[in-house]
Amino acid sequence: MSDRPVPKLLRQLLLSGLCLSIIAPGVPAQTGRRQGVESRPAGEAQTPAPATAPAPPGALVYVMQTIDLSQQLGSEENLMTLDGEPLPPMLAKNVTLGLVIDNAGHVITRLVGIGPNSPPQGILVTPQHGRPSKGRLLGLDAATGLCVVEVEAQGFEAPASVSRETPASSPVRLFGFNAAQIQSQSPSMGFARPRIHSFPGRITLALGDFRYQANQPLYRLVNPKLTPVQDGSLVVDNDGAILGIAVHDTTEEGQNLVFPIARVRSIAQAVIHSQGSLAHGWLGASGVTMYAPIARTTKPTASDLGVRIVDVFPDSPAEQAGIRTHDVLLAINDRSIASVEQLSSALRQLSADSEVSLRVKRGNEYKMLHAKLVPAPALESGQQLNALASQLRGLEDKLRSLEPMDPQRSTLGPKVTTMRAIMDNILGPAPPEVKLRVRYGLEVEPLTTQLMRYFAVAGGLLITSVGEASQAARSGVRAGDVIVSVGDRQVNDLATLLKALDEGGDRPPILAVSRQREQLQMTLAR
Repeated sequence: MSDRPVPKLLRQLLLSGLCLSIIAPGVPAQTGRRQGVESRPAGEAQTPAPATAPAPPGALVYVMQTIDLSQQLGSEENLMTLDGEPLPPMLAKNVTLGLVIDNAGHVITRLVGIGPNSPPQGILVTPQHGRPSKGRLLGLDAATGLCVVEVEAQGFEAPASVSRETPASSPVRLFGFNAAQIQSQSPSMGFARPRIHSFPGRITLALGDFRYQANQPLYRLVNPKLTPVQDGSLVVDNDGAILGIAVHDTTEEGQNLVFPIARVRSIAQAVIHSQGSLAHGWLGASGVTMYAPIARTTKPTASDLGVRIVDVFPDSPAEQAGIRTHDVLLAINDRSIASVEQLSSALRQLSADSEVSLRVKRGNEYKMLHAKLVPAPALESGQQLNALASQLRGLEDKLRSLEPMDPQRSTLGPKVTTMRAIMDNILGPAPPEVKLRVRYGLEVEPLTTQLMRYFAVAGGLLITSVGEASQAARSGVRAGDVIVSVGDRQVNDLATLLKALDEGGDRPPILAVSRQREQLQMTLAR
């Protein structure tokens, strides 16, 4: 390095920069500010907003959830690294806004990537001024995605000013995060208190939206257009009264919606009362997509679109509305239905008590039918078959308990027959493991040579899971048992087991199982 003396002007600039770095060490870099990154250690206080900015309501809180990314990817085995590098961190932090809904410590918010069978690993609820407190998920509303969290600590108070009536169209003010904010993916560093921004907007009644109900008004956020990080922004009127919660819509409709505070409170009370999640709406009809293009250049005509009804469940909203098999469902609440996927998506966005209009084509005639939806059999699509199978078992048990001359047999018998036929239609193309789980409540796996020696058997199938309310559980079958044979047939694979169980007809099959090296015989209840 040269020994040439530093010029006087350069020395002054260096000294000034050093002084600035000492006086203001917490000022973020300009690049971070342009990207909206406001990273600070969890629990660190936020720099007060400028005095001219409206202060967010005190009932607005931060909800930090821990996300296990490995669950969303299936498992850590699904991740690949190069040259034996360690796996990336599987735990991530996400912060959203929540609204204190009452004085009993209940907060309503929108969480990321959760479900009834995949709750968040941990929840921290932090007031705008104060220490974070642990929370637990009570449940979610499947139709809106709104979640209710119960906070352990005291001192969380409901908002003092809430609007009782929302005009059809009005200017509003929103409180939410910066649109360009980036969430942290580090388990140790998170946005405990991201800055809450205030920005103007406008809402209007979503009269043309298929989810709109006269008894459950819904609003559309005309402007601004929300980004995912602004999901759950609070909407207030010019007097500061809370109007509702704005959500970022990820469906094909692509509209940012506002749920009015009255509906938000109603959902929260229902979750608190049930101490669980609320299912979306269910119509009770299954079908197939009418239009199946042979080539990409083939364009559908109006007569090609719709869902042809294959099955109508007994006592379902579809049956009560008058839907029949071979009808073609064209629309729900003026929302066109062109495929089974669109039908499923529409129903998942409707509450369980929604009243809907159904446009159907029957032969060459068009009809408008009306139905009131009921809760879906299960929240998770993968569990709905199990729930329907459980309903069928309940009907069968009730039918068996009736006296031969009981007048209820004339109505219950056809329902059981219809339900059996529907379940057979659904399970027909299903893989053997699904049929075994739904019909008999069993999950099995083949035995290795080592397991055969351990269980002292020459073959068979190891039971890995038994459904709690299944036929197998009621018959005394347990996880860990080894099925050696069904009747006179040895079973060493899933297909053979399923065939042996199904061939018995109405006669209950007899299972030979090995339990702790002891041979047992069990009659599997039909």
